[in-house]
Amino acid sequence: MTGKELKPCPFCGGLPTTEVRVTQKGGDTDNVDFSVVCSNCGTYKIARLKIVKAAVFLDVDCAMEKAIKAWNMRVQT
Repeated sequence: MTGKELKPCPFCGGLPTTEVRVTQKGGDTDNVDFSVVCSNCGTYKIARLKIVKAAVFLDVDCAMEKAIKAWNMRVQT
């Protein structure tokens, strides 16, 4: 897992959590969503990655880093 700290939700101030979900299975690859989700209001950011079944964990960490970075960069409206 990444060492990045998640900022509170910019909409409600809730605590975010990370999720990993396989969204499509097929052949030698799976589509996997790495997301950060607010546990209070459900707001989320997703990084989608097509993973070859023999993928290295570096790719997985990279995708979660991308989702966390997108979450932390959002501007409160």
